[in-house]
Amino acid sequence: MSRNVNLSTSPDNRLVNDAGPVQGDEAPTDDISPDWQARMGRVRDAVADWRSKLLDPPAVADGSPLAGDDKAFPSMPCSQLAWWGISVAVEHLDATIRALDQQVSVGGPILPSANFTVLRAALVGASHAVALLGPTGRADRTTAGLQMAYEEYRQALNFREKVLTSPGLVKRARLASAATDRLAHLRGRLAEVSALLAQRSAPKKLTDT
Repeated sequence: MSRNVNLSTSPDNRLVNDAGPVQGDEAPTDDISPDWQARMGRVRDAVADWRSKLLDPPAVADGSPLAGDDKAFPSMPCSQLAWWGISVAVEHLDATIRALDQQVSVGGPILPSANFTVLRAALVGASHAVALLGPTGRADRTTAGLQMAYEEYRQALNFREKVLTSPGLVKRARLASAATDRLAHLRGRLAEVSALLAQRSAPKKLTDT
């Protein structure tokens, strides 16, 4: 049976309740180990470095393997998907650092499940970039790109179709959405990617992430 808990802030800025500190094994900020600070510092430096790179990514070099990969499906090229995967990874890793900083600054609690949810998004984004850039064979890289493109178009089409039938959508917005050719465009792209994957006898979805 649950009971009422009164949360307050202690003089050292720790979250406490009437039974003592929340999850009392958390230490105040000044008790953080040098090893933890060093590890977090390395992550911060990496995030800052990648953030600056993502703001102004270099153009794909002519004649490079990546330029060749982009020809497999120019409408959503591998280079664009790789940039997006790294962007997602860096953003979510940055969010995790900020969340941990806040949790530690008040003496806890550390929220493992919530932090893991954000970290998982970072891992998925980074894994997508690795799947696009890491394999030595072009067929493997471009098949992964087509599978990611298929999922992007599928999700976008599903969202827009659901919006059109949503009872909460005002009539003017529904008419505006129905009057565009966006849905037809998405269906066409989805069919195109599906056909390319079928030619390779490849599944439509990635299974490793």
